[in-house]
Amino acid sequence: MSVIKHSAYRHKVTLKLSGLNNSTIPLVELYFTDTTAVELIKLNAKSGIIVFHYDASLLALEEITNLLSELDVKPKTDSLWWRWKYRVAQQVSENIRANARHKPHCCAKAPNVHHR
Repeated sequence: MSVIKHSAYRHKVTLKLSGLNNSTIPLVELYFTDTTAVELIKLNAKSGIIVFHYDASLLALEEITNLLSELDVKPKTDSLWWRWKYRVAQQVSENIRANARHKPHCCAKAPNVHHR
């Protein structure tokens, strides 16, 4: 785990997962411990909740859920609250990633005087 270079790219997610138990927690931690984009991961087998801080410019929430689904751990979307929370987290992750890859407009540059 590493420190995120730019705090604007840090995405803090709290999700409820199905399939999270005492045998899958070490595997999930192992998956994300070596990832440089991950700053913090906390798992609770009793409640099934994951707290995750990561650099959304390097790693998308969809990639995280794909890795978790390989371990049969999936976001719990049976209640409206957790489904809404997952969709909001996904939208924020996509926005951070898009903003990180956006090239700024040329407004801050001085005008080209040789062009006349």
